[in-house]
Amino acid sequence: MRKLNYQFDPDASYLISGGLGGLGRSIARWMASRGARYLILLSRSGLKASSSQTLANELRQLGVKVAAPPCDVSDADALRSALAHCAEEGMPPIKGCIQAAMVLRDSIFENMTHADFHTALRPKVQASWNLHTQLPTDMGFFILLSSLGGVIGNSGQSNYAAGNTYQDALARHRTAIGLPAASLDVGMMLQVGFVAETAKVAESLVAAGYTAMYEAELLAILDYLCDPAQPKHQDSPLRSQVLTGVTTQGMFRRKGFEEKDWMRRPEYCHLRQMDLEEDGAGCDGGDRGTAQSINYATAIPSAPSLVAAVQLVETGLIRKLSKVLFTAEQDIDPALPVYSAGVDSLVAVELKYWFLKELHAEVAVFNILSDESLSGLCGFAVARSPFWRGEEPSEKQRLPVEVK
Repeated sequence: MRKLNYQFDPDASYLISGGLGGLGRSIARWMASRGARYLILLSRSGLKASSSQTLANELRQLGVKVAAPPCDVSDADALRSALAHCAEEGMPPIKGCIQAAMVLRDSIFENMTHADFHTALRPKVQASWNLHTQLPTDMGFFILLSSLGGVIGNSGQSNYAAGNTYQDALARHRTAIGLPAASLDVGMMLQVGFVAETAKVAESLVAAGYTAMYEAELLAILDYLCDPAQPKHQDSPLRSQVLTGVTTQGMFRRKGFEEKDWMRRPEYCHLRQMDLEEDGAGCDGGDRGTAQSINYATAIPSAPSLVAAVQLVETGLIRKLSKVLFTAEQDIDPALPVYSAGVDSLVAVELKYWFLKELHAEVAVFNILSDESLSGLCGFAVARSPFWRGEEPSEKQRLPVEVK
């Protein structure tokens, strides 16, 4: 096996967009350690931050010429001006690019403003396209640091997910027209980067099914992707996207979390085959061996009464809330509204899709967060489920439906 130790051309420039952020600084140091002597580090603030100044001084002491003009890469004119400035300052032709820019504006989609949506989108969409159109076509590599969130999703990050899937598509477009490109879907990074600096974000990603990746692992992947001699993105557009940070359902359960919907998708079948837990789950996306699972498609039609069917769903919903809210099942009172247990709008969205997946029932967030009891909510869901074909629901099961 080839030893990962790619050496950068000391007579070429290498550009890192977002190069003064946490991941960008790590990548810049790594490039310098592998022979790069001309680095263009682009960010909106330039070298204003003390961490940016420290990095620039450190690189210069290693013999690296650093150009870091303030530049909003999502602005085509600003990028054009910055590249011209770097050329005037004696920076040699650019032979590689790593696009690591990002901005987060998290919110559930129904509350997200137009400005917040595009604030997160611009560093991913417009900036990546500007780099694609303005940088030389003879570069050795063009790497987009995308995110696993664009593949499996993450609550409150529809804008960020959209930007990442655009980067995945751009990488395929470039390879389809014969240009080098790779989209690296980064999962949960430890040690460096935004997640490492934000504990609450790390906790939410672990709960969403992400597996931690260390700085050395990211740099090893970049070592491979930067080397034009390696058989990867040149072969097929389908190889231009690299996913990191996914895990098996067995490993996820052993940490005490409930399996997420994305783990059931057919494209993750190989992860099920890797799973060492004898839980009976196969590539059909089933959950046959989980003792606590309920197959509502068969259980609800078999229930002797509407009350019995509602109790089945009530049991499942309490189990779901217990895992999502990290609280004991006995502490969740079915006679109280779900918000009394700590359900907020983000969790309500997850419950909405739980009802849809398990019962094939459309239950609006409006109904989930209403003053109706948990038991009454389950009755409403059963009444709307195609699995129930028995007695007509009472007036109590006919909750008001949100009008949009």
